[in-house]
Order: sequence, then structure tokens, then C-alpha cells
Amino acid sequence: MVSPAELYVRGVRKKLQYYYAAWLPNEVLGLGDVGTLEKGVFFRRETSLGLLGINFTVRKDPNPTPFTLQSEKGVQIASKAAGEISTKAPNIPQVKAGVAVDFSTKGAFVVKAAKTYESTIEDIATLQKQIIDLYKKERWNKEWVVIAKLVTAPSATIIVSRSSKGKIELAAEGKFAAGSTVQLGEAKVKFDVSFVSGDIVDLTDAQNVTPFFQLVGLKRRLFQEYATTLFKADAYAGEPMDAITPAMLRKNEKIASSLYIDLIR
Repeated sequence: MVSPAELYVRGVRKKLQYYYAAWLPNEVLGLGDVGTLEKGVFFRRETSLGLLGINFTVRKDPNPTPFTLQSEKGVQIASKAAGEISTKAPNIPQVKAGVAVDFSTKGAFVVKAAKTYESTIEDIATLQKQIIDLYKKERWNKEWVVIAKLVTAPSATIIVSRSSKGKIELAAEGKFAAGSTVQLGEAKVKFDVSFVSGDIVDLTDAQNVTPFFQLVGLKRRLFQEYATTLFKADAYAGEPMDAITPAMLRKNEKIASSLYIDLIR
């Protein structure tokens, strides 16, 4: 059976294509973190490029971008205005503004942030050479992947349903004029939980989170041109990446030239 966590990560992948999601969503990751993929979806950090002796330049994102993402189905969000009596958020005090989130599908989610930044490793070509050199020296695991692009949010709300049915009602702290409404992920708004049902991962007002990232890993080109020109009668010409050992690279530079790093798709 597919777990709610896996449904969440796969749901993010479906919406954002080449991006993976951290699980738990409040796990703090760093650009250049190195690890493996469990079940093809869960990134598990093991080390970092820095600890392996690889230095890199970071291309920073100077312009913050608001971010909203929710699952394709199974989630409904309703705002409650201050002074309003709401049937969708009956547990939020009338004087308070707030938000109610209803879930009807396991793994359904909502992610909101007023500001996000996306940093990336500047020089992928140099990184590729350094990783191949480490692999030759038997200091690189061919299963390792690297966080090459990272989304950071100074403040965010991430809510994931771990049950097929659930609900959470969030009341905004402070006083608001009658008729005022609030949104999830607003940096200046803090929420208190007024009601919750079902099994819900609630990261309301999470600080300095790194919810999404792109990964690169070591791959091998297996185009026909390599088999017919570079390798010719080479015994390793048709071997896939998982069969290529560091000793093969040290013995035959043509094999090393067929390796590269690319996005994990």
C-alpha cells in the first residue's frame, strides 16, 4: 500500500515535474547535500559536496516569489472573515479571521508561502568533472544524487492529510477589523489551531523550510554512436551505468568520457 508520505511526494512531482519534496516537509536541506533515493521518491541525506572536498559556487535568487501549491484533488480551502459566523469553520471564534482546510483524500496537501527563493549550483560542468574524478578514486557511490537546485521559504504553511478524511481550522492571532480575511502562508499572520480531525501533518507558520529541490546524479550515455565509434570492440561498450566500476574508468578513459550528471527525472 502506498503511504500518505509517498502520495504527497509523488503528488508534488506530478505538479512540479522535476522537483522532489522533502519528507518530513520541515526537514532542512542544503544545496550540495548528497544522498540516496528510497523508493525513487524519498531523499535521504548521507553527506555533502563540501565534506567530500568539492567546492561550488551558489547562484542566489535575489527576487522572492509567492508560492501556492495544492494537490489536484481532495482539498478545499475556505476563508472565514472576522466577525462572520461560518458553517465551514464553526470552531473559529466569531471575532477571529481564519482558514478552514478540508481533506477528502489520503496524501492531499496544501503548501503556501508569501516568499520563496530558489538557489542553484552555478557550474554544473565543473561539478560533473569533480564527481567523475571522485568515482574513479572510489570515493563516490554511483547511487548518490546531489541537490543542485533548492527552494527555500523564510515562512510557509504546509499541511498534509495522512488519512482519507480530515479537517483543520486555523484562527489568526491578533485583532482584525470586521470583514477582514487572512490567507495561509502570510508572513505576518500567525495561526492557532481551533479544530483538527483526522491524521494531519500540520506545519503552520513553519520557519526557514526547504520543501522542494531538484536532484542530479551520475548517468552514462548509451547512444549507438558510442558503441560504433568510441568503443568499437570494447568489452564494456554495452554496459549500463550500474555495471561500470571505478576500475573500468581508470583503465579506459573512453568509458569515463561517456559518464555525465543529469537531472533525476
